[in-house]
Amino acid sequence: MSEAMVEAMEALTALMDEECTLLKGGVDHQGVAAIAAAKQKLTARLEAQTVFLDREEPGWRERLSPEMLHLTRQMQQSAARNAAMLRRQIELSRDLLDAIAAEAQRLTGLRVDTYGDQGAISRFDQPAPLAINARA
Repeated sequence: MSEAMVEAMEALTALMDEECTLLKGGVDHQGVAAIAAAKQKLTARLEAQTVFLDREEPGWRERLSPEMLHLTRQMQQSAARNAAMLRRQIELSRDLLDAIAAEAQRLTGLRVDTYGDQGAISRFDQPAPLAINARA
């Protein structure tokens, strides 16, 4: 395995750990966005190197050194922690937006009652208009 691949794996592991730390301490949108962009580039680089090794040196994975196996496990563990943290952050954001939408619905009272030809009443809540202003 090339030194460039080792460096990319170490950098990606460090970035995922840094992102978890940022997310634990409150979201710094610019910091998380920069980390996400860097993770994407490193992942693309690792994928390209993996494809190259698969083509040029079949069976290279079976010949990994114990140190490389350890580095791979570390990266997988960091990725699992990072994925769980990002999933939780997305859930929290979704819950917050749902609460905001429910409160906007309550305040605007956009409920429509429709009377049918048989005398049935259908109630329908129109969505409250929401605008989210964010700076990237």
